[in-house]
Amino acid sequence: MELAFSLPPAWHRDGLRGKAMLRRAFRGLVPDFVWNRPKQGFAVPVNAWFRGKLGQTLEELTALHCGAYLDPQAVRQMLSQHRDGARDHGYRLWNIYVYLLWRSSGSRPLS
Repeated sequence: MELAFSLPPAWHRDGLRGKAMLRRAFRGLVPDFVWNRPKQGFAVPVNAWFRGKLGQTLEELTALHCGAYLDPQAVRQMLSQHRDGARDHGYRLWNIYVYLLWRSSGSRPLS
């Protein structure tokens, strides 16, 4: 970090464009369209995760920690629809998964 901050600012930015050193270092190796395209987000493959091992983990958490706040049958139905490709419940399942992990950690919901 000290090295990065010790470099001249012009090496970091080229006008309004950032990554000046990186652009110079990889000029000719990375096509121009890569540098010129707009920023892209990083998609997390939750859809695939729940069709695989994470789906099994969610089933186990559902059996242990569903109750007053979540209907275990509804969670199993969403997971089944997701695995079959009938519906895309990836991000809903992710939210349920994180909630159940939190519940399993010993924390309790606020009343």
